[in-house]
Amino acid sequence: MWERFKAWTRTKSAIYGLYGALLGLIIPFGGMVLEILVHKWPFTLLSFIYTHSYSPVFWFVDLSPIVLGYLASIVGRREDRLALLTAQLEEQVEERTKEFVRQHNLFEALIQHSPLPIVILNKEQRIESCNPAFEMMFGWSESEIINKVLDKLITTEETYTQALNYTTRSQAGETVLGSGVRKRKDGTFLDVEIYAVPVEVSGEQIGVFAIYVDVTERKLTEDALKDSETRYRSLFEDSPVSLWEEDFSAVKQLMDKLREEGVANFSNYFDRNPEALSQCGAMIKVLDVNEATLKLYKATKKDELMQGLGRVLDKDALSVFKDEIIALSNGATSFEAEISQRTMDGNKILGFLRLSVAPGSEDTWEKILVSVVDITERKALEEKLRETLSHTESLARTDVLTGSLNRRAIMEQARGEWARAERERTSLGLAIVDMDFLKEVNDRHGHLVGDEALRLMSVTLEKACRLYDRVGRWGGDEFMIVMPNIEPTSAQAIAERLLARVNEAELPLAEGGSLHLEACIGVTASMPSDGQSEDLDELVRKADKALMQAKQEGRNTIRTFLEEASLEIEAEEPHP
Repeated sequence: MWERFKAWTRTKSAIYGLYGALLGLIIPFGGMVLEILVHKWPFTLLSFIYTHSYSPVFWFVDLSPIVLGYLASIVGRREDRLALLTAQLEEQVEERTKEFVRQHNLFEALIQHSPLPIVILNKEQRIESCNPAFEMMFGWSESEIINKVLDKLITTEETYTQALNYTTRSQAGETVLGSGVRKRKDGTFLDVEIYAVPVEVSGEQIGVFAIYVDVTERKLTEDALKDSETRYRSLFEDSPVSLWEEDFSAVKQLMDKLREEGVANFSNYFDRNPEALSQCGAMIKVLDVNEATLKLYKATKKDELMQGLGRVLDKDALSVFKDEIIALSNGATSFEAEISQRTMDGNKILGFLRLSVAPGSEDTWEKILVSVVDITERKALEEKLRETLSHTESLARTDVLTGSLNRRAIMEQARGEWARAERERTSLGLAIVDMDFLKEVNDRHGHLVGDEALRLMSVTLEKACRLYDRVGRWGGDEFMIVMPNIEPTSAQAIAERLLARVNEAELPLAEGGSLHLEACIGVTASMPSDGQSEDLDELVRKADKALMQAKQEGRNTIRTFLEEASLEIEAEEPHP
């Protein structure tokens, strides 16, 4: 409390109040002294009291110290407030001055250290200052260009008018963004972008703040890109191959969402949710197609093709589309496959599809380039070639007269079964069937009837054999039968069934009646792993010897090769 009182006593309000009170004391005191002198009263306390009784106005005069002290304190209080306001204003001015100086220094530092070339012009369009970046860009030092007209310094006759227009507009208070060609000190030129801002202080424009950006390299790049784009569009439109530009970004977002939801195997997911695959297909945006595409799909214009895409995509193409988006989701940037599609008039076409993600679109799939090569004719030729090769191979393996395997083909079958018998430790049977009296049939009824008889013999043997046995024409009137996985006794039984079916076969004759077939059969069976040193050729010789024995002992009969049979006919000549 005392400290506050001492602080108050130092204010002008307290001082002025004190002075006013002192001045107020003089008034009543002087009045009473004058009154005493007038009445010639003695200067005693009683005289002072008597003056107040004699003249009551002195009671009011006695209030003068209070009144004057109060009025003086009010004046002092106003002086205090004025002093306080003055101090506050001076403080604010000082702070603002410091802030202005700080901002000015910061502004100067920003200009000087800015990587962008900056120049400041006055109202007369003359250079007041520039930063080191401006000096480096144009080759002029600040001392060389101070107070010079910028537009005359860095422009040519062709670009002066444009530069003057920019400067005039900025001097008129307009913020200008432009571009043009400007000249360096050494006479070389560069492409720049210009940003001019009017500078105002207290509402009055004092100059222009201009920034230059060297875009020479960027412009060269843009020109190269434009040229490349022009060439690309030309190649795109004039290409004889169907080309598509597509946007897969919506599909990418869906695939990312599915992955976030825990889908790890997209193939299984699409198999269980085929509607999701159709949804992906609907999300694809076709940005453009070339003329070759319209020609391939028989569309008159692009809008017609876009509206009819549902007819173009064949059902068989969905599996290719599934593999395509799965490959992309796994990080692939290209995909190739054969695809089945349809033209606008419903005809089926086969195409070789190649998809590529455009550079820069790997993370978004915003631009996908697709080419489709029509391979319909090629596939038709390939199929025809396969059929021709198959037919040629069939002819090379088939006996022309009977339709059975020829000698080379039946021996290939025998070798294959012999090799399997060795691997699986099973036995292999062979039977050689010789048609009886073929020469007599040719002589009596003609070779055409003889040929029919051979064909009937072939068909009869095919029907009588087991499903996995093979029949081939061995030569002339002989046939060989390869019987896998069979024991000698079973081979004998099959031979008996063959002979029975042959005897039942009848060939109608043109002159009436019919021809009955007869045959001799030599049969044998052996296991390659039975410890003997024989091979397939030895097995064939055994069957041939058994046939010779059957023919020697009588027609229309069967003989199975046994060791004793081998001994009986060992000295005989081999059957031709």
